[in-house]
Amino acid sequence: MDIFSHIAWAYLLFFSGREDMLQGLFFGIFPDIVFVAVAVLLSINMFARSREISGNKLFPMVRKFYAVSHSFITAAAFGVLASVLSGGFYFPILGWFLHILLDLYTHKGSPVEPQMPFYPFEKPAVKGFIWWRNPYFTAANWAAIIIAYVWKFGMKLPF
Repeated sequence: MDIFSHIAWAYLLFFSGREDMLQGLFFGIFPDIVFVAVAVLLSINMFARSREISGNKLFPMVRKFYAVSHSFITAAAFGVLASVLSGGFYFPILGWFLHILLDLYTHKGSPVEPQMPFYPFEKPAVKGFIWWRNPYFTAANWAAIIIAYVWKFGMKLPF
């Protein structure tokens, strides 16, 4: 799912009106930040070494970082650590869990399919129902976001 949708759903479902809203929204996009940052850094490294960036070489390396950042096990481990350090349940971690849930079903046919939500365990593997870049899904997703916002907040802006 696109970054803006992750932010919109996280805000709507968990973080509107909360003091830790920015942390929660950050964790709502964190798995993609990790994935994109690693892809960019490895691309720069490949270009610096050979002046050629090959998707065939790059993606297998990046795929593992995607799997780690999109794993409930990774999110849970971080959540437990953050909860211990903060002295109570670390609510913003719910953004990360929501991100994984949304991506599980919206990556059909993508290079990261099948999703491995409990990586490093490869089973169960989840094949998506639809690709988030499908224009019909994008329209339906944003229509649902708008309807949900209007239902929750009325016609006033939520911030």
